[in-house]
Amino acid sequence: MKSIFLVFYLFGFFILPACTGDRQVAREFQAVQKSPEIPKIDDELLLFKHNTKQYMSSHRPKWDESGAAVPLTESLFQAENLKDNHFVELKNLFGGQQPPSIDHFTAPIGPGDDPKAFVDDYAYENLEQMDQRGLAEGRIKNTPWSDSYWPFAKGVISNRHADPGFPDSLNWKTNAEYIRDNLGRGGVERFSAAEKYDLLMGDSEFSLTRKMLREGQRYYDQYGTVESWMGICHGWAPASYAVDRPRRSVTMLAADGQTQITFSPSDIKALISLLWANGTYSFRQMGTRCNIKNPQRDSNGRVIEPVCFDDNPGAWHLAIVNQVGHSQRSFVMDATYDYQVWNQPLIRYQYSYFNPESLRAVDTLEGAKTLVSTFGGDKFERYRGPQAVWLVGVVMEVTYGYESVPSTRAEDMPEYDRTRTVRYLYDLELSGEGTIIGGEWYTNLHPDFLWGPTATAKVSTFGDRLLDQQFPSVTWAGDGPVPSEWKDASLQSVGRSQPLARVVEVLNLKAQ
Repeated sequence: MKSIFLVFYLFGFFILPACTGDRQVAREFQAVQKSPEIPKIDDELLLFKHNTKQYMSSHRPKWDESGAAVPLTESLFQAENLKDNHFVELKNLFGGQQPPSIDHFTAPIGPGDDPKAFVDDYAYENLEQMDQRGLAEGRIKNTPWSDSYWPFAKGVISNRHADPGFPDSLNWKTNAEYIRDNLGRGGVERFSAAEKYDLLMGDSEFSLTRKMLREGQRYYDQYGTVESWMGICHGWAPASYAVDRPRRSVTMLAADGQTQITFSPSDIKALISLLWANGTYSFRQMGTRCNIKNPQRDSNGRVIEPVCFDDNPGAWHLAIVNQVGHSQRSFVMDATYDYQVWNQPLIRYQYSYFNPESLRAVDTLEGAKTLVSTFGGDKFERYRGPQAVWLVGVVMEVTYGYESVPSTRAEDMPEYDRTRTVRYLYDLELSGEGTIIGGEWYTNLHPDFLWGPTATAKVSTFGDRLLDQQFPSVTWAGDGPVPSEWKDASLQSVGRSQPLARVVEVLNLKAQ
């Protein structure tokens, strides 16, 4: 059952067309069914060849940090939303602005897909040169730390994960009622990260905690539910590699000058994630967000809506090789239609080749190169750019940081981090000189858009900017209560779901 389930997980109920009459294809497909492993590249390409439309909509194989295949059932989204893609509409309400309009849908890299403006140091665009420099694989210097995405359904960072009585339900109302009934009670060791922050700042009204509950309230009032996937992964993902890991618990003195508050690494991560979710910092973005539930497709199943086709695979390849491989710094990928990947920090990649004409894995770049002018069976011929001379197939496996659950551990280390690895298949269009100028995805479930803070980004809040104006000489190193002059500015930021950056930075500095 395990091997059959794996094939269903990867490809759904995949049936090869009977009209092929190809018994060898049927035997190879049966071999895929019987294998408990991630499918071989040639088996994937075989399926692409014989039922392109179905393969284009198939889910991508994934595996965890131990190398075990991740089942399709690992999802934060409710089954009914997955069936009708309703989660896309909810994400649109939840996740930001509409993308700009782009009038192209062909394979060449378009104006919203410029890797030169995205990466820290754009050094390589020739595929052969990438191979010569050993950039067929690469990884960032520091592994992103895992953390909860702090779901709205559990109160965001008002989640009382250290309280044994906390329901920890997927029902927002159940959790919210418990948090409200126990607000500021039961001992500081049971407090949420938000409650500890309120206590640290001398806020007897627990304003940040109440603000966190209101984040879910607005969705509950409108829809009668708060989807379990809603959270602040858009804060955790960039912070996980832009901010040092909080390694140990720290004990601080509350504003009353008497109460001791211990912030665990998970508490500090919660505040960091919230700060980066709602604070202000400089960032870059490549590609545009697809906000369409059911984007238009051609007869091969290829998405032709411009904002849902990008990132162009050529731009993607240039971005990840130059940023992760060359600069060794991460970025965040958002794959809207791949619901198991959304705002995840990249860790490493490796790629190999296949030949787009033979649809077979090959060992060398030279063996993968196919002349556009003589390729008669190109399923994406109508989209090719006029400057494309060569096509090269690429199989890329990408590892990214994955969310964990809140912990009461007094120490945090890389051994506690979680990852996922996903495989993408695409081809690259090359100029006669080997420069990457475009390409085609072989599945529609691919990275939607890429983004991340600049290398020198520093997060700030409304309250921090007020303090820079009003009390520029007042500082705090964590040895004693937070300055009373900071309380009003903190309340101003809390109203915007922001803890003061200067307070969070001291907590994390103490936790190193």
